[in-house]
Amino acid sequence: MNAVFSVLCALSVAVFCIFSPESALPAMLDGANKTLSLTFTLVPVYAVWTGLYKILELSGITANISKLLKRPVEKLFGKTSEKAAEYISLNLAANLLGLGGVATPLGIKACTLLEKENNLAASRLLLVVASTSIQILPVSVIALMISYGSKNYSSIILPGLIATIFSTVTGILLFKAACAVRQKTRGKCR
Repeated sequence: MNAVFSVLCALSVAVFCIFSPESALPAMLDGANKTLSLTFTLVPVYAVWTGLYKILELSGITANISKLLKRPVEKLFGKTSEKAAEYISLNLAANLLGLGGVATPLGIKACTLLEKENNLAASRLLLVVASTSIQILPVSVIALMISYGSKNYSSIILPGLIATIFSTVTGILLFKAACAVRQKTRGKCR
C-alpha cells in the first residue's frame, strides 16, 4: 500500500509540475502549512484525552468499563481470553469517545492476543468494528470545527452518531454473512 501511495503522490506532483509549474511550489508549501496547523490543532486534544485515559486506567475505571462491556463483547466476538476481552472492551470504549489514537494501540494488543489464541475471526471482526467505530462523541471532528471558528460544533454529534451506527451495523452484518457463506463452502469461518 505504501508503494501505491508513493507512486500516486509522485505522479500527481509530476503532473502538477508539468501543467502548472508556477503554482506547484506555492501549493506544496500551502499544503505543508495546513498540515502543520492541523497537527498543532489535534496534538493538544489527543494529549488531554490520552492523559485522561491514563488516569482512568490507573484508577481502575477502565477495568470497570471492561467488565460492563464483557457480555456484549462475548456475544459479538465469541469466547476469548479475559485479557483479549479487556483490550477489545477498552478499544470499543475509546472508539465510542472518538479517540482513535487511544483506541488503535488497544486494538492492536487485542488482535495480537486473538491471533495467538488462533481466533482469527474475532480479530477480523474487531478490525471491522474498529474501522466503522460508533462514536458518541467525535472529539477530533469537534476540535477541528472549534479550531476553524464554528459556533455550532455540537451539530456534528447526531449525524455522526447515526452514520457510525449505520456503518458499524452494516459492517458486522456483512462480516457475519461472509462467515456464513464461508462456513457453507469451507466448513469454518477464520
